[in-house]
Amino acid sequence: MDTFKQFTTAGFVVLEQLPSPIELQQIENVLATTPLSNAGSRELLNETWCQTLANQLKTNQRLVSLLPNPTIAIQCTLFKKLIEKNWLVPLHQDLSISLKKKLDK
Repeated sequence: MDTFKQFTTAGFVVLEQLPSPIELQQIENVLATTPLSNAGSRELLNETWCQTLANQLKTNQRLVSLLPNPTIAIQCTLFKKLIEKNWLVPLHQDLSISLKKKLDK
C-alpha cells in the first residue's frame, strides 16, 4: 500500500529513518545542551536549528504528499521530565495549540 493511501485509510503511517539516525543524534546533541529553566520548553521553534529541521521535514519527498500545502510549523515542544524538575501536569493529550493569529488556508 502506498504511503498516502495508508495514511488516509489508517490515519497514520510509520516512516522509518525520518529523520535519519545521524540527524537524530545531532538533534539529541543540541537538546542535551539546551538550557531549560523548567522541565521543558514550547519555544524551540525560535531556534535556528529547529526552524531548519521544520523546513527540511516539510520539503522531504516522503512527507510532501501527506502534508497540506502550504505547511507551516507553529510549535516545537520539548518535555524533559525528571523527578527533580517535573511539570505538574498529569498524563494528557494536547488538543489545541495557541496561535498569535489565525491564518486563512
